[in-house]
Amino acid sequence: MRLLELHPTSTRHRRNYTEIRLAQIIRLLRSPEPWTDKETTYIRLLHYCTSLKAIAEGKQVHSHMVKHGLEPNRYIWFLLISMYANCGSFLEAHYALKSMPSKTSDAWTPLIASYNQKKLYDEALNTFYMMIHDLIIAEEGVIVHVLNASGNLDDLKVGMLIHHYAISYGHELTLSVQNSLLEMYCKCHCMQFAERIFTGMVKRNEASWTLIIMGYVDHGLNRPAMFLFEQMLQSRVAPSKLTFVSLLRSCAHLGVLEIGRRIHRHIKSVGFGSDILLNSILITMYARCGDVKEARTVFDRLPRKDITSWNAILGAYVHNSLIKDALKIFDRLKCEVVNPDIVTVSMMIAMCVKLKDVEKSKEVHVYFMKKGFKGNRAVLNLVLDMYIKCGAIEEARQLFDSRHKRDTSNFNRMIMGYIESDRYEEACGLFHRMQGEGIEPNRDTFTAIRNSGSITLWQEVS
Repeated sequence: MRLLELHPTSTRHRRNYTEIRLAQIIRLLRSPEPWTDKETTYIRLLHYCTSLKAIAEGKQVHSHMVKHGLEPNRYIWFLLISMYANCGSFLEAHYALKSMPSKTSDAWTPLIASYNQKKLYDEALNTFYMMIHDLIIAEEGVIVHVLNASGNLDDLKVGMLIHHYAISYGHELTLSVQNSLLEMYCKCHCMQFAERIFTGMVKRNEASWTLIIMGYVDHGLNRPAMFLFEQMLQSRVAPSKLTFVSLLRSCAHLGVLEIGRRIHRHIKSVGFGSDILLNSILITMYARCGDVKEARTVFDRLPRKDITSWNAILGAYVHNSLIKDALKIFDRLKCEVVNPDIVTVSMMIAMCVKLKDVEKSKEVHVYFMKKGFKGNRAVLNLVLDMYIKCGAIEEARQLFDSRHKRDTSNFNRMIMGYIESDRYEEACGLFHRMQGEGIEPNRDTFTAIRNSGSITLWQEVS
């Protein structure tokens, strides 16, 4: 039996295609008939298992290899480790790595990279230490990943040790390592060393400039940041969309309006003026910097608006406590064909709570239920909280009773709502109902009751 031909397809259909082919070849592995190209088959299968995160099928492939006595070559060992690590089966990945007869740096790379992707930075560094203990010299890819881990942990000491290691083995002059060093020192708040790395770079790309500029902005060094941005343009390094996104988010976070305006001008000059994402971030940036008028101008000029744009202008008004303007925007949004998301829900509920408007709360509740959030537990929890904070305790109870599944947090919030309304008898009744439904009270339950100041209530539940 010959191996099925596996041709790449368009992005749109790739996952379905891969799932079908994976199932077909798994059946092929189980077939008693002899088949050719075993090594190629295993390689393709492991690739598919990795891309689909199909751990069960991946284990079948590995088991089949062992059962039929195939001695994996270096590349197949690499794919096995990658497959297990990408699927989050780190114990199996370590076992595969340990079983590999002749280990090289590239075998450790997928394991360390997967730890980083899952934000398990300590584990990434510990795996690197194991590698060094086994006298394996780390290649460029490993250095990049462990620098990223130390930066995300804000561990300057470890980052500097990795820097010295990179120098020792001649990796400090590669662009990817230099960019990683630059990012690590910025994240570890060591701008002096970041500047040294940047100044010493023979070659810089868009990422190099973006990293150092972001480092300056994040540390409040706004003038040097803008000066470097101008230098970047003069060096004919074109800022990417990501560069502008990063810079605008930093400006919004720090409230540096002057830099934000100049970046806005550059966005227009390089042809990104109609980009929806950038304009949404511009709206947020202007609002956070106190220029709500300009935020609205950006919104109104957008030729096409998605939910991110609507959320941005809603957030602009909410952030500046301009509730009436936000409500007008919400009324406009309801007439659009754009579907709201959880961010829209959160902002509208925050507005209703500020207004203490029960009727508006009911309107918002009905709208979101019509828009497909009826079974969304997170939204229902937010709406329940909204009613309680608006003093609409009866509406809150109706929503509470209408839910098919209730947990401890739902009962706690409703009990606290009754306590806040000085309705201790209902709070006590709900506590007993909670126990009757087999839902265990927790520390928050008893803390709320104890802090209520009602001796009778406390005695009832003790």
